Amino acid sequence: MILSVYSRNWRLVRWIQNAKKYVKFQGLPARVVYLGYGERAEFGKLVSEMVRRGELSGPIWFARDHLDTGSVASPYRETEGMLAGSDAVGDWPVLNYALNTAVGATWTCFHHGGGVGIGYSLHAGFGMVVDGTPLAEEKALRVFTVDPGIGVVRHAHAGYPRALKTALTKGIRIPIHRRLEEKSLKVIEEAWREGRISDYTYKRVKEEWKEYEEVRKNLGR
Repeated sequence: MILSVYSRNWRLVRWIQNAKKYVKFQGLPARVVYLGYGERAEFGKLVSEMVRRGELSGPIWFARDHLDTGSVASPYRETEGMLAGSDAVGDWPVLNYALNTAVGATWTCFHHGGGVGIGYSLHAGFGMVVDGTPLAEEKALRVFTVDPGIGVVRHAHAGYPRALKTALTKGIRIPIHRRLEEKSLKVIEEAWREGRISDYTYKRVKEEWKEYEEVRKNLGR
């Protein structure tokens, strides 16, 4: 199903094909599926429908790495070098944990450590059971939407033009979107002047800002 629905995602297709050939299961049969905002909810719904029709033997358990885009504050590793210098802000994994709990995740957790040592990082995780029932599917759609969504918002707050563009094109509502646009321009220049980003990264995010402006113009925003 993954190879047909996401056939245009050549990286994902290559991974699934090679994993089948070369990567053995550890414990229960499971695979990492690299999907973005919107794709995760779509995938969850497709799996739910397959379980309901009897094409998959359910229930199916979904989880994700605790180092996802909006679920970690780890200034010595994953979130090191954020544009806004907000590497150590611990609010985002707490918000991620609270959101997933509120919208119906089967299991949620909040922990610290994550390979860099206790006290040096915060992480939020979740598990979601899909058994083919309408209620489980509804909960899964909510979880698979807000979980990556808070990651987009987190990076928009940190000044990343790509996150602002994703929020705009995917319909993720950020009440202070306009203020974050102003912040983005400011933190890009500050990060470059202070030597927190390389010339290469500076040029890249400036190009991403131009792309964002073009998208915003085309959408009439």
